Amino acid sequence: MTNCNIALILEENAAAFGTRTAIVDEEGRLLSFHDLNERVKQQSAALLAEGLKREQIVLLAVAPGIDFFVALLAILRVGARVLLIEPGSAKRVLSCLDAVRPDFVLTVPWLVPLFACRYRTFTLSNRKSDQAPAAAFVESKGGALITFTSGTTGSVKAIERSHGFLVQQAEVIDKSLALSASPCTLTTLPVFTLAHLFYGVTTILVGKKSCRKALKLVDRHQPKKILCAPAFLTGLLEESAGQDLSCLDEVLVGGAPIFPSLVEAVLARLPQATVTSVYGASEAEPICHFSVSSSQGAGYRRLHELAAEGQGLYLGKCEDRSVNLLMLSEADLARLLNQSRVTEEELSRLSAAEGHLLVAGKHVNQGYFNEQKGTNKLRVLQKDGTIKVYHATGDMCKMLAGELVLTGRAGYESKCKKGRYPLMVEAFAKTHEGIGEAAYVELDGPSFLAVLAVTLKGREANLEPELEAYCKKEFIKLVVMKKLPMDARHGSKVLYEKLKKELRALGYSRPRGTWAVTTEEPSCLSKASI
Repeated sequence: MTNCNIALILEENAAAFGTRTAIVDEEGRLLSFHDLNERVKQQSAALLAEGLKREQIVLLAVAPGIDFFVALLAILRVGARVLLIEPGSAKRVLSCLDAVRPDFVLTVPWLVPLFACRYRTFTLSNRKSDQAPAAAFVESKGGALITFTSGTTGSVKAIERSHGFLVQQAEVIDKSLALSASPCTLTTLPVFTLAHLFYGVTTILVGKKSCRKALKLVDRHQPKKILCAPAFLTGLLEESAGQDLSCLDEVLVGGAPIFPSLVEAVLARLPQATVTSVYGASEAEPICHFSVSSSQGAGYRRLHELAAEGQGLYLGKCEDRSVNLLMLSEADLARLLNQSRVTEEELSRLSAAEGHLLVAGKHVNQGYFNEQKGTNKLRVLQKDGTIKVYHATGDMCKMLAGELVLTGRAGYESKCKKGRYPLMVEAFAKTHEGIGEAAYVELDGPSFLAVLAVTLKGREANLEPELEAYCKKEFIKLVVMKKLPMDARHGSKVLYEKLKKELRALGYSRPRGTWAVTTEEPSCLSKASI
């Protein structure tokens, strides 16, 4: 049997690429493929000396950077599993630790007291061993990496990826996005760094708020490609005034919805670059994408047209035959999820042109950690007797002549108007000059109050009459706020439930039969109108 431990890929690349830089961290420190492999071997020896065994779970509490990847690959080399928890609220972290209990914690010295009372805890080792152990034998389906869904619309779920799955995912990402074509890429997304290491690409890895440091590294290392979330890209554009960014040939944006205004801003600042919008889910990345090299191009026109029509966000044409997509009504999906197995014929009969998006393919994770109850997987019996697993993304979409359009999150259909989802209103709002962020929510009570909360770009920005007229026509309360609550993961997704709480606390409600707002505007609001 073949040893599928992905640490062996690093060994091969260390021999093939040697002194080529593997990782540059945000402080400018570099590590070659050869030196990275040597440090991984030394760290794996230290972990074994601490008593770590195959298949045990290690919570890795180290900031993304060189040390992070040394530790991650060392844990995998031993045959153990890595548990990652994105920084966030204490409540979220505790719910993640309740879902998956680690055997060990590997962290930095100043965090040891935080974990030592509950878990066996150790730090990165600088000790050298004369005999570094060989990579542990791992089958393709052997567990490697446990992460969590964002939980922005509900409880978090633990996703376990195997060694074989990580390799397959890297292959799909490279095929779709040509990662290996660029010798040097700057990114804020660690999962793509792992794919870069597989293909010998130099990765500049920076934090999601380190825009100024990123610009210095762009000037020094001249990467051809940037891969990041929308919030980071927005900050990068704001900070880059006067800097030469002509080295950048492509900007890949993912992790959150990408609106026309951001694409337009990138093309204006980087006229030589191609902007690629990547759509995916924690359990399936990527699903769909499209590229734009001009505001006159077909991709940009469709993005802007669909948003301006209030239909949602354009995600691209579904041309990759290795990815299977279908849509079901929420009622049909809920019923099928209660069945242990679904036939291909039944699924085909229920498939619709719009609804909850499901995806299948070799890069779609086949299950959750310990097969948690309530997870969104359909096991479909194929005509040849095999089982195909479809993942319910939690996104509501529609298919228009082979084009996938995102309308919003499942469970968030309007109670005020059938068929309306938040993203349809938000995308429309953000086509107007001066609008920064936008979020549509409905506050329940004796009846429902529809609210469109927006931020403005700068002190001089104003609401356009067209947007105000739209809100009046649709009976939507238009509220201008200083900021909206966003997710800690990428800073690009609105936390709808938190926004509802903030609006209620500020006095927005809808008593029976009337529109109401506090008589005195709360301090965090700059304007309010209907």
